[in-house]
Amino acid sequence: MAGPLARRLGKIAVVSGMVLAGAIAVGVWFPDAKKLRKPRPDDMVGRDAPGIADEVEAWLGGDELDLARERPAAALLLFWHPRDGGKSQPWLAPVAKLAREFAPEGLATAGLCVVDLEDAPTLVAPLRSQYDLPFRIGLDCDGDLHMRYLIDKRKTPYCYLLRPRKGKWTVAWGEHPEFLTAEVIQGVLGKK
Repeated sequence: MAGPLARRLGKIAVVSGMVLAGAIAVGVWFPDAKKLRKPRPDDMVGRDAPGIADEVEAWLGGDELDLARERPAAALLLFWHPRDGGKSQPWLAPVAKLAREFAPEGLATAGLCVVDLEDAPTLVAPLRSQYDLPFRIGLDCDGDLHMRYLIDKRKTPYCYLLRPRKGKWTVAWGEHPEFLTAEVIQGVLGKK
């Protein structure tokens, strides 16, 4: 009886040793293994923010967001999709409230929505009035802007906070809107 048990324990020890050796080998030979994973939106934090104007087909509720001309203290970008099964809608009102609250402190806000131009009047305009959105909405018809910010349109909504740094705009924060709070915005504005 000791023979089969000893063989089984021996096999377990060999397999465990192989797993440990493999983990060590990956760390030694592939120290940048995490770079092999698919990029996520939060990977944008600390990077220069991609431009917006070239990727937006049209703007609803105001002129285009031109950070160089407007020179706000910070910018809030809400990426969303009206056909995401309703995942974005619960976050429109809270983001609108924060946009209103921090506009006097220099926060410029824009919603960036993946939608065709011909669908915007029936899909976006009613939501804009229903939630009384105080910010302009850029129509990212082909989804390229979402991709430049590493967002798959099916993974919306997503927010970014940008701040000016050395003449460029840098991504200071990026996360799902449920994590966007007044404290987060104050931190980016340098008020906290």
